[in-house]
Amino acid sequence: MEVMETVDRGVELTLDQRKQRNFKNYYFYVELLFYVLQGIYVAGLQVYIVYYTTNVFKLDYAAIATVTALSGLPTYLKMFTGLLSDRVPVGKFGRRKPYLIMGGILFIPAFIVLSTITTYSVIWLSAIILCNICFVIVDGTADALTVDITPDEHTSKMQGFANGGRYVGMAIGVALASALPGIVGWHVVAIFLGVAAAGQAFATLLFKELPEAKEKEKLIPIKSAVKIGFGNRGAWLGLLFAVFFMGAMGMAIMVGPVVMKNTNSAVYGMATMTQYIAVAAGAFVVGQLVEKIGGLTTRNIAILFVAIWVLMCPWLLVNGHWDNTFMVVFAHATMGFARGAVSVITYAVLMRLCSESIEGFMFSIFTSVMNLGLQMVSPKIIAYFGETLGMGMVPAMFTMIPMMLIGMLLIPAINKSVEERRAKEAAVSQAV
Repeated sequence: MEVMETVDRGVELTLDQRKQRNFKNYYFYVELLFYVLQGIYVAGLQVYIVYYTTNVFKLDYAAIATVTALSGLPTYLKMFTGLLSDRVPVGKFGRRKPYLIMGGILFIPAFIVLSTITTYSVIWLSAIILCNICFVIVDGTADALTVDITPDEHTSKMQGFANGGRYVGMAIGVALASALPGIVGWHVVAIFLGVAAAGQAFATLLFKELPEAKEKEKLIPIKSAVKIGFGNRGAWLGLLFAVFFMGAMGMAIMVGPVVMKNTNSAVYGMATMTQYIAVAAGAFVVGQLVEKIGGLTTRNIAILFVAIWVLMCPWLLVNGHWDNTFMVVFAHATMGFARGAVSVITYAVLMRLCSESIEGFMFSIFTSVMNLGLQMVSPKIIAYFGETLGMGMVPAMFTMIPMMLIGMLLIPAINKSVEERRAKEAAVSQAV
């Protein structure tokens, strides 16, 4: 049986110290590989669904909306798959890896179906839903495993590799799904996407779980874990932080239709691809920079907050000059870099707020609330100021400054709450 020392010179090691002893530098590259592969198949599958529903099946918009709604249902269950892997280890295989293997295997029949069916049917729709079920199992469990193994000093760098890898993969996925079907056919492309989907799950087997986390009897009892996690003010501050800080980047979603309306599909496509690449660059650079300058301190995040909004300023030069293609693409590049920075900061802060023994559950809740800010709160605010009040959509993007500022001002209290929670966890762990 694999054993890790939990005591050093008679002193019980903290969870973070145990993570430090377990951590290997190659974990960064495993995380990178996981998200590159995920980005490839997620982006490629989106192109596949759009192509098949419109050009192959020739569905009307109502039917396409039904496909979208039904296929998206599994994403609302992510927190429960996270909780399952948190609390139900499978023998000597541990808490996370059995679920990752299961998700990886289930991708295979789903993509085999997608590669062979050319008529719309319940079987085709079921395969799409199964893909999303597998995504929820694999992504939720991998998120939790990343929280499990990453010590505080490496959270920002790890999220730099994660977010950078995701957008590199998405750029590759969009390019491949746009270019290859005309050469080799969608049946071959679907198999390729399936290999990427299963491959991401099996890549995580290169991570090494903390040995004691594999044993159910050594986990903090769930009632105590929930009480410590959600009884700590940091959890509630984290929910607010997710909505306000990352939520402000919903402007990146809103700017797409504005660009399409004022330019053309060629400019839109080039600008979007540029933004994906810039998000990856921003995530890589900022993730490593934050680690080198001392971590997620209030001062460091305040400096990055200013830099983020300086990077948004080129949009003010684009407004009213949509015929300047270079400036449109350049503004997407600077916004993408800013988006990468915001993603790294947000995910790294949320990782630190996840309570021991319910890491997957808490991280999924945080990211679900974050998506509400991204997809519902900020787009509504921007549309209200930009369209209803007549400010204009580009100037209205800058109404997100106070929204993101609220999130930044929560950082001192969040950092303090992390230490308070960990002290409680250490006391309960010693009693188990």
